[in-house]
Amino acid sequence: MHHHNDSHDYAAPGAHVQPEDLIKDGSQDSPYYPFAVAVIRASARCRDVVKPWIEAKGKQMRQQKEVYLFAEFLFFFAHMTERKLYGRIGEKQLEELLNYLTPAIFHASAAAYFNAWPEEKMKKIADEFVERINEAHRKYSELDAGGDILQALLLLTQLVVEEAGIGQSTTTKEAEDRAAVIAQTITDELVGMNLDELLEQIKQKQD
Repeated sequence: MHHHNDSHDYAAPGAHVQPEDLIKDGSQDSPYYPFAVAVIRASARCRDVVKPWIEAKGKQMRQQKEVYLFAEFLFFFAHMTERKLYGRIGEKQLEELLNYLTPAIFHASAAAYFNAWPEEKMKKIADEFVERINEAHRKYSELDAGGDILQALLLLTQLVVEEAGIGQSTTTKEAEDRAAVIAQTITDELVGMNLDELLEQIKQKQD
């Protein structure tokens, strides 16, 4: 499913790190900043639910899986943000939002996991990240064509279950229960992002 490079050495994020801390300084003046925070917060909460269930040999492999899971959640919530705003703000604004969101969520991942890496390696990861967010965007957009958000939710849950290795050392019942918890957490976080409210704030600023 993913091409993992086992030589990556991820540093685990501190539990005290807040989503706001993960976004690069200077970008907080953007009207789209609250959307980035919402995406990162929702993704971090989902990741934290799955984290204890990750099946992997060795600490490094666990962290590698964790960062891929975090990224998968980021891609999903970023896409759902775009989906929510599509047709409700101007095309120019939507483009501005996406141009803000992609680097913002990349920097969040970088601050959480790769902050001690050399610049050259970071550029390679950034390129891969943009490639993967575009791939995720295509994947979810195809599902959007049918207007079915449930399909996107099920796809993400399935990806997470596979990536985390859930079910490798549990009963089928336990694995199903965990998948249900993941799906419910994603759903709750999607609602908790309050995208309608954030959209209204953007509109007010632009009136």
